[in-house]
Amino acid sequence: MLLLLLLPISLNIYALIQMYWDKRQAQKDAWRVPEKQLLRLGFLGGSLGLLTGIYWFRHKTRKRSFLWRAWAAFLLHLLLLGFFLYYFYGLEF
Repeated sequence: MLLLLLLPISLNIYALIQMYWDKRQAQKDAWRVPEKQLLRLGFLGGSLGLLTGIYWFRHKTRKRSFLWRAWAAFLLHLLLLGFFLYYFYGLEF
């Protein structure tokens, strides 16, 4: 059970760090983290960290395709969480 909590938390922290690193590298005009890697990280469970990084660091806010994919990952995770809570704990909304 502890692993089910630690994995998403660590993925979100890692996604936030990656967004910070990519923003710093963009300011220096240096090597960047590929968007595909950031989005993959978001869909694997780091969507909240990804969205937090977008708005905290004001990074990739003009890239509409990146934004809607990040929000899609977040909404997918909300649906999965709702299904998990309903199916395993019987919580109804």
